[in-house]
Amino acid sequence: MKTNPNTNKTDPLLTVYMSKLVQGGSTTIYRFSLNTSIPSPWKVCSTEHDEVSSFQAFSHPCNNYTSRMTVCVSREYRPYPSWMITSGLCDPRHGWTQEFSFYVAAAPQQNSRRLYFAQCHQRPHPSRLCVKTPGCGFSSGPDGPLKGCFYTPLPSDPSSAAKTKASKTSGFNPCSGGACGRPAVRPLVDTGAMVFVVFGILGVNRSENRENHVIGDMVRV
Repeated sequence: MKTNPNTNKTDPLLTVYMSKLVQGGSTTIYRFSLNTSIPSPWKVCSTEHDEVSSFQAFSHPCNNYTSRMTVCVSREYRPYPSWMITSGLCDPRHGWTQEFSFYVAAAPQQNSRRLYFAQCHQRPHPSRLCVKTPGCGFSSGPDGPLKGCFYTPLPSDPSSAAKTKASKTSGFNPCSGGACGRPAVRPLVDTGAMVFVVFGILGVNRSENRENHVIGDMVRV
């Protein structure tokens, strides 16, 4: 079995890059690669056309990302190779051989996005990824190894195990449980924003009851 190139065993994530070759009236070819470089005459995919320029996946099964996808390449179609993506095996009848594989989720996950994939029925039978349209304009048939969707982790949650650090004042309520406790010493804003608060004071309670006054000098305003 061909192993994934450029895969660091200490990092389960890999990035798949996509580029395209528009051939006038012929079928557009989409190139799948683990390399960031785009050789001429290939062009980067545009998000304006429901295309995907890159996405993240796992190099091996991780948590719920256990669905294996394989990228196949065929050099029987001239003058350029053709790439396809499948949840099955590469079909050797037209020279398809495995280029690399990756793992995705079959169902929605926290901090994930859905991508559709489909193979074109016309030569050179390339596959396409898109973000909105089932079948990606290539196929309207039922889902199968060459058509369907999968879920990939978003870059904001690259390991699918990253935990958001709770704010120091998150859920703070000095009067929970029916009795008021000590208020916060000072407002804490973890996002670094500057907050201006303007108070209009109608009066000050000068009774002897201690109610956690924030103004030490009991005077009438």
